[in-house]
Amino acid sequence: MELKLAEIIKLTGEKTLCPKYKDFNLDVMIAGISTDSRKLKKGELFVALKGDRFNGNNFILDAFKKGAVGAIVLKTKNKKLKANHHLIIQVPDTLKTLGDIAKYYRGKFKIPLVAITGSCGKTTTKEITSSMLSSKFKVLKTLSNYNNLIGLPLTLFNLTHRYKVIVVEMGMSHLGEIRRLTDMAQPHIAVITNIGKAHIGFFNSLKDVAKAKAEIFQSYARVKIVILNRDDKFFPYFASQIKGEIVTFGTNKESDFRAEKINFDSLGRASFYLNGEVKIKLPFLGRGNIYNVLASLAIASSMGVEIEKAVG
Repeated sequence: MELKLAEIIKLTGEKTLCPKYKDFNLDVMIAGISTDSRKLKKGELFVALKGDRFNGNNFILDAFKKGAVGAIVLKTKNKKLKANHHLIIQVPDTLKTLGDIAKYYRGKFKIPLVAITGSCGKTTTKEITSSMLSSKFKVLKTLSNYNNLIGLPLTLFNLTHRYKVIVVEMGMSHLGEIRRLTDMAQPHIAVITNIGKAHIGFFNSLKDVAKAKAEIFQSYARVKIVILNRDDKFFPYFASQIKGEIVTFGTNKESDFRAEKINFDSLGRASFYLNGEVKIKLPFLGRGNIYNVLASLAIASSMGVEIEKAVG
């Protein structure tokens, strides 16, 4: 990582340190950031998260035994920790601090980021998009489906200057989570695949789900392009909230990236004509993947990738 301990100190505040920060070489580059002491590598910074069934503070000494360069921990009265000669930064909320570091680190890289959310198809669209963009750029993408307040920072911490574009997916369970993820990621292109019942258990209605998803383009002023499913019933709602450029996909005749003459073979694999011109055959099963591919084509085209190269 292109990140020094001194930057972490400045970001968290000197008053949170134990022992005094002057006892350490703060010009040391951090090898990485880990939230799991079992997987931590020498030279990494350990962030002790707390959940319903675990408390990372219980594994701080394990992290140092493995060579952690320092640890960010929840404020504690544990005298045993204070007696050890390690760089320990105490904060009120380690999850928030993890996100703050991710936002700061992301800000070091002036490269475009594509953020994808929606009730269905996020991971598939992210994978297809990354493949299409790879024809022109070195792409960093979300690891697996690490799309939450822990997973997104861990993806961003893999950034180096060899990457030219980032593609991330964003999931959520409650209002405000997409806003926080967007704040960290700082996207240039925001994508909403669709609105469905996937997260309805946490909300009173699908309209509330749509409001939560809309945070992806409402909470960061530098979003230049919003890509939307024109067939989704919440398209008019989203479109009414957006002041910048909107690019659409779907089967609706007004879609910018439109699937026409859709057919399925005996195995359920789809083929269609993009805007009535370019025939595209999908190796995937199911109608939903038509939308995933259309969304990915809209993204790739917005990033300057020619359709022929994107589908080649």
